[in-house]
Amino acid sequence: MKKHLIFIAFAVFGWVASYGQQVQLHERPVADTIRPEFGPNLKKYIHAFIECGFFIPVETSEVVDSLPFADFVAGRSNYVLAGGRFKLKLSKWNAIGLETHLAYSSYYLKQEGVKTLPDNFVHNTERLSSFTFGLGSFHRISYGRKGNYIGKFIDLGVEGDVTILSVHYFEDDLVNGSRRKMWYSSKKFHEVLQYDVFARFGFNRYVIFAKYRLSKFFREKHHFNDLPGLSAGFQVGFHQ
Repeated sequence: MKKHLIFIAFAVFGWVASYGQQVQLHERPVADTIRPEFGPNLKKYIHAFIECGFFIPVETSEVVDSLPFADFVAGRSNYVLAGGRFKLKLSKWNAIGLETHLAYSSYYLKQEGVKTLPDNFVHNTERLSSFTFGLGSFHRISYGRKGNYIGKFIDLGVEGDVTILSVHYFEDDLVNGSRRKMWYSSKKFHEVLQYDVFARFGFNRYVIFAKYRLSKFFREKHHFNDLPGLSAGFQVGFHQ
């Protein structure tokens, strides 16, 4: 009987010791064996962002294909977009990424001087607006000291936009005192695909940028004065 009790005691002790060791290994696998990869300054990261940009006019004496740039109202001519971004870290100071966005843009056309876009009629107000879907890629160079957050960086990249919907809108005051508002699709005037290059300077979630559209805004067969492609603005990222 004494031998049986000793055997049972050793068996119970061995089971308790092995169970404790098993639980310890199951409870701490991340800290002991797995290195985290997802985070603002880790290997992979995804976050959303919003952007606001303003189209910058150029001197109308500058010509492209023998036509001066179309004149528009600075400040009121702008765009807003919302998008998402994926970043893949290559080294301590370098990363690459992909992003996608939906954008709404408006050019307010000046109603003075010699007006030719899209016709010579003068209105109280007139704008060309469009909704676009875009894809982009970038190379990021980070600098400065930082922990697990985005930190300071410079992005250089390219992006392309496909026009989903475009509208020509204008308002006129009539002789009877009423106001007429008209809009119609202007998609037939636009190039469906537009592409540009950009540079961004980031301070964690806050970014300033400049873009330049390389493609034409209007289809060449319409012989419109093209709209300048330079824009600048700010961006806010939704991350820590």
